[in-house]
Amino acid sequence: MEKQSAKKARTAPASRERGPGCTYYGLLLYNHIEDLHASDDDEAAVVVRCNRRSAVTLEKAMPFRVLLHRDGASMFLLLNGGDVLAGRSLSLVCMGPRPTGNAEVKYKMEVKKRNDPGALVLWSSGAAPFVRRLKDFQARGFLFVPSSYWDSSDSVSVTVHLTDGW
Repeated sequence: MEKQSAKKARTAPASRERGPGCTYYGLLLYNHIEDLHASDDDEAAVVVRCNRRSAVTLEKAMPFRVLLHRDGASMFLLLNGGDVLAGRSLSLVCMGPRPTGNAEVKYKMEVKKRNDPGALVLWSSGAAPFVRRLKDFQARGFLFVPSSYWDSSDSVSVTVHLTDGW
């Protein structure tokens, strides 16, 4: 049975997608992340649903957060770039499987400053680009989050809303 699962994962449409620094691929990658990394709030992965808002805690030290879709196959990365002065750049990419046809997975992400209800809500929206490898990836669009929005534990809450493309 295990051999069949491995063969199925190798032949699945998402079979060439690997996680950053990971030897798992395709459905094996999704299952590995779901089984070992999505069980605890402190882990690097969370499960999200289409057309529902999901709050994700992101720490400055985390280069990315994995978002697993409830469809059992789709994976997204919330990238945490430290390449912007006086803040961080957040962007969302789809790691697989590639949407069929001309379908795009659209998203909206929001960041609110904790403990300051009067602060502006920062947001960004667009289509999540499909990415096979993060090496050399340059986001065309991102949400700039100033250093002042990160709390005393160097974390921020990001609300992600995936829409369309399913």
